[in-house]
Amino acid sequence: MEKNEMASEMLGETIRRVMTEKVFLKQMDMTVWEMEKLLAEIPADRLIAETDGRGRFAAKKILPHVKPLLAMLETEPEEGWLRSCYDYVLRQMFPRRQAEAAETVPRGKLFLMQLLEALFAYERQTLPFDPTVEMCFLSTEEITRKGYN
Repeated sequence: MEKNEMASEMLGETIRRVMTEKVFLKQMDMTVWEMEKLLAEIPADRLIAETDGRGRFAAKKILPHVKPLLAMLETEPEEGWLRSCYDYVLRQMFPRRQAEAAETVPRGKLFLMQLLEALFAYERQTLPFDPTVEMCFLSTEEITRKGYN
């Protein structure tokens, strides 16, 4: 088996593992079988081909490969998929002062964010740590032990 084939297989396994987590499937209101049927449409070999010189994924390059699947789940947001996900993450990290109604995350956006999580999990498995693109947070034990709380 050649290197790209092995990488594609490993990526496919990582995507399946992350995309079939019980909590995620419940949020998507899907069965494992339904999710695996969608995942069969994701070309792991083409996703691997989209990595940069360091072996990292860029969401903009991945999006065209999954847009047809996202369209099956919901209509594309007016601002576009990536901007919509970015805005959602910002709202989660920095909630506004006024209380907002609990936001229901549309299935397409949820699917895309989980897929990106799978790709980043693959990067963490296969690439050395890079502090320019990864953040390592202290564990609860480290925070307590060092007295940072």
